[in-house]
Amino acid sequence: MTVRHLNYQVHRADPRFGVEISGPDLTRPVDDAAADALHHDFIGHRALVRDQHLNPHQHVTAMRIIGDPFDHLTARPAATRVLLPFLLDCASSPDYSIRFGWRRGDFVPWDDQATWHYAIGDYANEPRRHRMVIATRKSFARCA
Repeated sequence: MTVRHLNYQVHRADPRFGVEISGPDLTRPVDDAAADALHHDFIGHRALVRDQHLNPHQHVTAMRIIGDPFDHLTARPAATRVLLPFLLDCASSPDYSIRFGWRRGDFVPWDDQATWHYAIGDYANEPRRHRMVIATRKSFARCA
């Protein structure tokens, strides 16, 4: 296993959102100094890491750099070890995913609080579009 220092940048994004971290390749192992720096930036800010094309298991490995986000206050560790693979399989299954074919004029809203977004870079020769985030303190709708 190759361990390396992680080179990345932290950019101020928005007062409500926090920071955007750009530049890291979270598919590969990092050294302790890089893990400590990432941990500090994730815990100290609301952080977004973009352009990470991770499968569900790579996503879990990357998030373990900043600690164990899957520890639950009331669940036993044995239960979380069983539940996590189940949830990852569900989240990445075709039953709970969509591949949207964008066309001119399309507008697609989704709840980022409950979305695992994996954008495919299939727009290399097209003009780059922008995503808009609407900040609010309240949810407007709840699933029944």
